[in-house]
Amino acid sequence: MPKAHETIDPLPVASSGEPQHIISIISSMAAALAAVVRTVMVVVLGLGLGLSVGEALSLDLYEETCPQVEAAVTAAVRQAMAKDSTVAAGLLRMHFHDCFVRGCDASVLLDSTGNVTAEKDGPPNVSLHAFYVVDNAKATLEAQCPGVVSCADILALAARDAVALSGGPSWVVPVGRRDGRVSLASETATLPGPRASFEQLKQAFHARGLSTKDLVVLSGGHTLGFAHCSSFQDRIFSSLEEGQGGIMGMDPSLSPSFAASLRRACPPNNTARAAGSGLDATSAAFDNTYYRMLQAGRGLLSSDEALLTHPKTRAFVALYAASQEAFFRAFAKSMLRMGGLNGGDERSSLGTLIHQPNKISLRCAALPLPLPPWLKAPNPPIGGYPRPSSTAAAKRRLTTLRCALNSENNVVCAPRAPFVGRPSWLPVPEFALKAVLGEGATVVLEGQKVLPVKAKDLGFSYRYPYVEGALKAIAQDL
Repeated sequence: MPKAHETIDPLPVASSGEPQHIISIISSMAAALAAVVRTVMVVVLGLGLGLSVGEALSLDLYEETCPQVEAAVTAAVRQAMAKDSTVAAGLLRMHFHDCFVRGCDASVLLDSTGNVTAEKDGPPNVSLHAFYVVDNAKATLEAQCPGVVSCADILALAARDAVALSGGPSWVVPVGRRDGRVSLASETATLPGPRASFEQLKQAFHARGLSTKDLVVLSGGHTLGFAHCSSFQDRIFSSLEEGQGGIMGMDPSLSPSFAASLRRACPPNNTARAAGSGLDATSAAFDNTYYRMLQAGRGLLSSDEALLTHPKTRAFVALYAASQEAFFRAFAKSMLRMGGLNGGDERSSLGTLIHQPNKISLRCAALPLPLPPWLKAPNPPIGGYPRPSSTAAAKRRLTTLRCALNSENNVVCAPRAPFVGRPSWLPVPEFALKAVLGEGATVVLEGQKVLPVKAKDLGFSYRYPYVEGALKAIAQDL
């Protein structure tokens, strides 16, 4: 068996005396074989993750459009972890909470608006942190390959890197997730909480197509991170004692010495908001300590202890406590399954699924601006110049619009012009328009001034009285 970091040549290297055409043939065969293997892996992943072929994720989606995506995400995660040891746990938990609500669609990243409270402000998510890591990676990628990489893919890659950079396993992350536009705090109530029973945990995982084994394996992510006192205080104090000095009481499944240490960290009248405990003894390192502590009566949360209440899950705990290698292999597979949960779809007010492929948010925390009707309407070719109507083309039109509003950026406009189906070098003379359109050319050349007299009489005022201001506002939000 090869060592972990050995590189294996799939084909023998030709010696200097062999004809060059043989080398060429072998190289071509290797390239063709690699393409077949990639295709098979994509199909297998799609079937294994419960996706239809049309929805299957891809292993090489960004190979040509944004080849630096993984390096950019890894750099952002590495930089943040160097300054804050809690970042790895934050990113892993964020990915889990994202995928368990509406699938892996980055909806957990969206900010609340004036009339909608988003997922990140739901009760289970108020302690989520490290959003800035995804934002930093997104900003880098938007500068390098704008409008290509989804926030959902960045989060999935960041969670993988957080585990790997903490000493855990790594895996190839299939990409192609779409960014969702719906984020509701009310839907976070379906997330399994720290006091969930085994039956509640099993139901939550099975409802999302994940197995009981996945439940045990992904719970191992608690090897990273920290829990506040409120998450486990009911295990170390009785209901009377908590804040009232009543009869001593604790969860009998806890080790007495461990419970005593938790009591010292979280006294009954604790007011320190940062008080709590690491989820295991090596809370900044990804290892199998979580399972070994669970067997020793040192599992922190009730939901952790629940894994020992069923023979099947108890056997998995024993397996991963004995073999870190087995845990790492299983964790990578379970993360792939969870990371393949469908996301990026919306539902209408009637509950009908609205499938909108290729949604890529320009900013992970904010919803994209709705496109004006004249960008959504069908665009037939005019004068031989195609007018693409895809979302990507619409974004390029808006980028071109921003260029046009800033005269100093004319040098950028010319390369963008072909994407909007208009030449940048051929002005249309006035006489040509008049010859073709006759008096109708006046509408094109001079326009018609329309005053909203009735609206003004009723006291209505426009935020942008002139179109220039409205266009500039749109461009500034790109």
